[in-house]
Amino acid sequence: MRRCLLLLPLVLGLLPWRQADAHPHVFIDWRVEPQVEKGAIVGIKLYWRFDDLYSDLVLETVDRDRDRKLSPPEIELVAKRTLSNLEKGKFYTHFTVDGRPWQTDKAVDFTAQIDGDHLIYVFTFALPAPAKQVAVSSYDPEYYIEMLADKKQPATGQGFGCKVMRAPPVKLDGWGTLTPDLVDCASR
Repeated sequence: MRRCLLLLPLVLGLLPWRQADAHPHVFIDWRVEPQVEKGAIVGIKLYWRFDDLYSDLVLETVDRDRDRKLSPPEIELVAKRTLSNLEKGKFYTHFTVDGRPWQTDKAVDFTAQIDGDHLIYVFTFALPAPAKQVAVSSYDPEYYIEMLADKKQPATGQGFGCKVMRAPPVKLDGWGTLTPDLVDCASR
């Protein structure tokens, strides 16, 4: 707790006061896992792995028993504190399903876990209809959070193949452009 209190002024001092000063304060490595049934992608499981500083700040307040594991009540607390804001921002995630843009503000499943020094959020999104191809891109349009696709994510799995590439550049309000990562998955 003391360490977090000592870091709090530093973190607050780094917060931008104008959007033009935007730069990341939280870092997320993300990966996707297509959910495949009967040869079609029916959902996407999205994993966010947070940097160790942000993970420590969150765990200081939610890991009440300090066992470095999240119990169901602690996961519920994480969900209560974060999901409504993430839903408003559509989870900073953009989907293209069989070539058509699709957005959602609802995850059908959420959990959180700790892996070493890192907090991990896991969301599952049900697609509007079974699909052969799904592309996923995650980015914060204000660039307070840097979101990078995990280059080590599985290229293939049970009934699918994925590749990591760069998405077309995105113009950010008042900041410039960003070229986010894109994970393109197809059922086999």
